[in-house]
Amino acid sequence: MILTAPPPEQVLAHYRQAGPPAGYPVGTDTGQTLHLDGRGWTVEVIATSRDTTVTFARNRPAEQSTAPPQAEEPALTGRDLGVTNLPFNFRFPPGSQVRDLSDTAAGARLTLVEPDPQRVLAFYRTALPQGFFDVTGDRTTGGTTIITFEKDDGEWTGTIEATDDRVTVSTVHRR
Repeated sequence: MILTAPPPEQVLAHYRQAGPPAGYPVGTDTGQTLHLDGRGWTVEVIATSRDTTVTFARNRPAEQSTAPPQAEEPALTGRDLGVTNLPFNFRFPPGSQVRDLSDTAAGARLTLVEPDPQRVLAFYRTALPQGFFDVTGDRTTGGTTIITFEKDDGEWTGTIEATDDRVTVSTVHRR
């Protein structure tokens, strides 16, 4: 859910204070991003200057389930890959490896050498809408697929360009 009130710092303070006594210890706290894990749930709180996104996800099967836990790798953050100038909840496919990184206040540009381009495209076709990005285009011409997106009413725009052997990701910060 996206909260426009109370202010992001109050939301973060609430989860930092109320989470641990309720059985949700803080796993990671980077200042603007908070991860809590407990009682079979993961809670992620991501704050920007204007709003806060709070997500809840089951991290294990329900108590009555006998199904084995899913061994799915988590998506990677920019911080995991050494990229800082990205929209706050932009993620990378599990196993991503980066080369040719340009990371400035105006945005980032990089090449993903892993995973393969088809897995990267499949990931972003799902992950962008889940991360509250507006996909503004998705087309293939002459063997090149280009997905375009924006976030926060155009504050961030981006392009994912894939060929048979590489994927280039570009983001631009407009404000």
